[in-house]
Amino acid sequence: AYYPFKVAIFQCFTVAVQAFGKISLLGGLVTFAQEEQDATATLWLSVGYWAFFALLCWNSLYPALLLMFPDTASARIGAAFMDAALDLGYILTYLGMVLVAMVRLRTASELRGNFGEDLALQ
Repeated sequence: AYYPFKVAIFQCFTVAVQAFGKISLLGGLVTFAQEEQDATATLWLSVGYWAFFALLCWNSLYPALLLMFPDTASARIGAAFMDAALDLGYILTYLGMVLVAMVRLRTASELRGNFGEDLALQ
């Protein structure tokens, strides 16, 4: 009886965590690619950003279907598969964007070397 509400509440928390935790970081990668004027990285990172955003939007909407049909077994099974698919989508989109950024983007200056011992840093 409470399963649809539990799923809806957990999906709201998932969307909030993903949005607050990753959207600004992924947007920063896109901005960095634009500043570096790397057209390939900008294209791929922009596609990844909007794909991640679309996944968030869908994740915030589909629990309403479960609330509309709470006693339907196929809705519950569909919700489980949808949750797994969305989680996989979040992981792959994030991983793909980070890999593109690591390969394509470089800063003008790099920090190298030994940053000291713990006693010397205090």
